[in-house]
Amino acid sequence: MVNILQQIVSAKTNELGEQKIRIPLKLLQERTEKRQPTIKLASAFLEDGVCLIAEIKKASPSRGLLMPNFDPAMLSDVAISSDLLYEFELSLRSRIPFPGS
Repeated sequence: MVNILQQIVSAKTNELGEQKIRIPLKLLQERTEKRQPTIKLASAFLEDGVCLIAEIKKASPSRGLLMPNFDPAMLSDVAISSDLLYEFELSLRSRIPFPGS
């Protein structure tokens, strides 16, 4: 039996192949050049005090559903409005059919 990681890699490889056909490399490069500058998360670690990297997720490929009422917009609003927050970075995971991936 193929393990979950092998299934994810296989699905993502297929998805990327389809995306390469749909979105030409030149268009992808143009979109990248036009995007907003990124915030350097690493700079937070140069400051004094405590640094924390946290992850929130609705589900895990290996453990299943972790948070039934998952609301990423609400959770990001809480993080952004936190008085303790130095920097906030949001990473959206791929949309392949594996919970939490």
